[in-house]
This record gives sequence, structure tokens and C-alpha cells, in this order.
Amino acid sequence: MTKARSLPRLPPARRRTGSARHPGRCNDVLRRGVLAALRASGRYAVFANARIPISDAARAAVRRANGAYISASLPLDGARETVTVDLVVDAANGWAGAFAFCGRGAHSTLARRKIAADLRAAELLLCSHLAAALGVPVKTVTVGIIDHAAEPDESDDITIAPSEIADRFEIVFENPKLESFDPNDRAKAVTRLPR
Repeated sequence: MTKARSLPRLPPARRRTGSARHPGRCNDVLRRGVLAALRASGRYAVFANARIPISDAARAAVRRANGAYISASLPLDGARETVTVDLVVDAANGWAGAFAFCGRGAHSTLARRKIAADLRAAELLLCSHLAAALGVPVKTVTVGIIDHAAEPDESDDITIAPSEIADRFEIVFENPKLESFDPNDRAKAVTRLPR
């Protein structure tokens, strides 16, 4: 009689290692440069990774507007989720802005639409949130996607090209050398390293 062979143990279940980060939190080279320039200006208070509450009413308004600008401010009532943005506040002039950053080739059209919808929803609740959380009376809010691959002539109303940053914020901003997302360029860079 043969002894029953035991099967080898199965490997552990494969874990999904996808990033939990929001797609608009990418491109740290440009992000660090812009936020440092805004802080250095002395005019703006900068809150990196600020969480803005979003309500169902804000989401519904953005869906109805099909992603277009909505000239309204909603109360914080019914906020059930949050969106993470980089928040810039100019309290002296009653202005605040919520921004996300994009890198070349880093986002699909669907991810880009999600970023824009999140920003538009945050725009509707930003005045109420700042008044409640910081006691800052903000009258004007702006949102934008700062995209280092964008061309000013081809940008929509929510996209900010690197060449527009200095004028948009009235700061001195030298565009840092941004890394390429082209894998062939990375391969060339590796072959140029001394051995």
C-alpha cells in the first residue's frame, strides 16, 4: 500500500499592491517647487495634503454641470467624504485655492476626470470649510490641476501650465527640471552612468 502523497502547500494569496494615493497627488518634483515658492512669497499660507469635506449635494451639482465651473458655495451639511488637495490661502485678499498636480503620462482620461470632479466638488464647499475650520473669511475660491505637460494654448479652464504659475500666483517661480516619464530616456540615463 502506498502512502498518500501530500500536496505542497499553496503560496499565500497574492496581495494587491496598488497605490492608495489619489492620482492628483503625483509629480512631487513640480509639487515641491511650487509649494516652496508659494511659502517663500510670504503672501500665502500653504497647507499640503489638506482634507476638504465633500457632500452628496456637491457631487450631484458637479454631475449636473458635467464638470463645468459652478458659481455657488454650499454649506458643509451632509459632508460624508473628504478630498485631499494642496490648499493655498491668501487671507488678506479673501482668496483660497485647492490644487492637484499631474505628471506627463501619469494619468488616464478617466483619472483626470476624477481629479477634476473632486476639485470642482471641493470648490463648492471650500468657503464654508475655511470659515468653520480656520475662521478665515474667504470670498473667492479657485481650483486647478497644475500639469507639467500642459501647454498654455491647449489648456482648459481648470488646467494650469508651468509657464502660467508665476503669473497666476504673482510669485517668482523658476520651472524646475522635470523628470521625463519616457522609459527610453531612463534607459539612456542608466547607460551613461560611470562603471
